[in-house]
Amino acid sequence: MSKACRVLISNDDGILAIGVRTLANTLAEAGHHVTVVCPDRERSATGHGLTIHQPIRVDPVADIYHASVQAWACSGTPSDCVKLALSALLKEPPDFVLSGINQGANLGTDVLYSGTVSAAMEGAIEGFPSIAFSLTSFQHQDFSVAARFAVQLLAQLIDVPLPEPALLNVNIPPVPESDIVGVALTRQGLRRYREQFEQRYDPRGKGYYWLAGEAVEEVEQPIHPYVDGDIPTDVEAIRQNYITLTPLQYDLSHAPLLKHLNRDRLQGFSLRSPNPADYDDQHPYEWCEVLPSGLTIDMITLPRGQFWMGSKAETGYREESPRHRVQIAPVAIGKYPVTQAQWRIVAQWDKVGRELNPEPAHFRGDDHPVENITWLDAVEFCARLSLKTGKLYRLPTEAEWEYACRAGTETPFFWGEHLSPDHANYRPVAADEQSPWRESTTPVTSFAPNAFGLHDCHGNVWEWCSDRWHSSYQAAPQTGRIWDEQLRQSYSTLRLKWLHTPPNSDRVLRGGSWYSNPMLCRSASRYHFHPYNHYTDFIGMRLACGEMLVD
Repeated sequence: MSKACRVLISNDDGILAIGVRTLANTLAEAGHHVTVVCPDRERSATGHGLTIHQPIRVDPVADIYHASVQAWACSGTPSDCVKLALSALLKEPPDFVLSGINQGANLGTDVLYSGTVSAAMEGAIEGFPSIAFSLTSFQHQDFSVAARFAVQLLAQLIDVPLPEPALLNVNIPPVPESDIVGVALTRQGLRRYREQFEQRYDPRGKGYYWLAGEAVEEVEQPIHPYVDGDIPTDVEAIRQNYITLTPLQYDLSHAPLLKHLNRDRLQGFSLRSPNPADYDDQHPYEWCEVLPSGLTIDMITLPRGQFWMGSKAETGYREESPRHRVQIAPVAIGKYPVTQAQWRIVAQWDKVGRELNPEPAHFRGDDHPVENITWLDAVEFCARLSLKTGKLYRLPTEAEWEYACRAGTETPFFWGEHLSPDHANYRPVAADEQSPWRESTTPVTSFAPNAFGLHDCHGNVWEWCSDRWHSSYQAAPQTGRIWDEQLRQSYSTLRLKWLHTPPNSDRVLRGGSWYSNPMLCRSASRYHFHPYNHYTDFIGMRLACGEMLVD
């Protein structure tokens, strides 16, 4: 036989059910290390429910299981049993999570209600290969055929593991082993029931209902848009006395409907498509990208507009001139700099061109801006986020950045002429002894936003831009396009080229930092560093979203 493994078993029929006892004892006799954690009573059709409003109790169970089996009766649901076992009862993690053998079929849409399937699904959610076993009869009491098949299937999966943790839903017909035609790989089918609510009355005359009914046998099975039509449904194959094996997943996303519900159909909803070119040009609006952990990246799509970029010669530095008029198309900009919590999540995803340190910052805090990152790190972050979401995330161009910072103003700062510690995190000049210097980054929403709703445009951390550094605005583009004379191709192509053949020219930084004096924190202020430079705890990044061409 194959090597012995650690197996966790649960069910929804309860700890005393014949099915789970037969499965556990058969696996133990085959040499596997078996732990059973099941509800202390019948819990069928409880779905994926959890117990959160009362305590969960467990008691050891002996005598009715093989001597090597450790068994527990749990007061909770099937999903509670698996969660509790994995988190508290087991000394070592299992190699497999099994559920069953259930008394009754779990075919088609039954799996949405089944406690048996939900127990196995809980194992898959936690990253363990999981299998749900069901005998498709409420009367048949011989579970030995199903148990022997479980031993065989487990042996195959030990020798040839699944490519990733998944759930296999197995249904066994209630017939002698000699009458089983074979094993069929199936897709999930459709089950319908003639449901009947029978009304009764208690001794006090108050009515109540019992749910009863029966399965409708002749139901047309649906066509699956992504599964070969030659693969039968589990409902069809079980009728022909096949053991059905159906791979399931907990991702219930409706892929065809995602394509059908295009952005035009969702106008007016609070979460909008981030394609800025498709919307009202007159007003900024906010939307968010939801990361797998539930953390969001908040974006604001800015309206189309024109602005004066740079400074007048008498009020700024030479590299901020000549002042020139720039036309900006709608563009989505991060509501605040990328935080350390956001960076940590994306840094753990598969790399596109280079590795990312998940904890690069010197000043720690989930809601503080990430810092101590190179321009190439920032480009890699955008590339990973783009591949994960299907949207084009990137660094803003220098013109887009200043347009976003100014938010329709022409003063040095979006609120006026002068900077104070109430407005931003910066390094006060020596003459201003009343202004405290914080000497570190601050949380990204510590200060009021500008008219577009953007935080931290002045101070806290310098922010990388896409553009190559130019010492003045002579011959600068009159639009928001990236300014790099050496490259003329789509941004998607350009980004991949950067990651595999990094540029040597300095890249633009904007916004000033906690270490900068007020002059360097102005809307027009510009700075630059080499794309490899990261030994600075005052350089971070802000996201942009949308296609961009070079100039």
